Amino acid sequence: MNIIEFAKIIIKSQPPSSITVMKAERNKAFCRKGYMAIMLFGRLFTRDNNVAEELNRGGVLMHHEMIHVRQAQAVFDSWLCYYMLYVYFSIRAACYFRHLRKSFYFLNPFEIEAYMYMSKRNYVSDSTRKAVRWKVIARMSLKERYELVKRCGLVR
Repeated sequence: MNIIEFAKIIIKSQPPSSITVMKAERNKAFCRKGYMAIMLFGRLFTRDNNVAEELNRGGVLMHHEMIHVRQAQAVFDSWLCYYMLYVYFSIRAACYFRHLRKSFYFLNPFEIEAYMYMSKRNYVSDSTRKAVRWKVIARMSLKERYELVKRCGLVR
């Protein structure tokens, strides 16, 4: 990953509340293998041009990423606060559920909310609505979160 390129993204980032549309771009350095896309500071990256085109058409995956933008709005409208919480939730999950592959990802309340509601178009359809279901999920124990993601079909 090019640190200068990453720094430019951070410096040029807008507050979450000002983001209404994102355009996906191909960048293998930012989107790790095994993931379709990643949203960093309001910019959307993917490893593949076909996935970028699908995202730009506004599919379910784009809706998933827009839920993350609305979550960041709910965390003091700050990317820094959002990512600090994201990392905190990820570390807790990874330490507790070491046997579960990608537990840091699937047991993160932000990801659980995004997966649960990404097919519901009206969940964050207007830019003033914040996604706050993650707050309820965050209060669950990790075992309860695990049961929830199992019921949703995210893990086995």
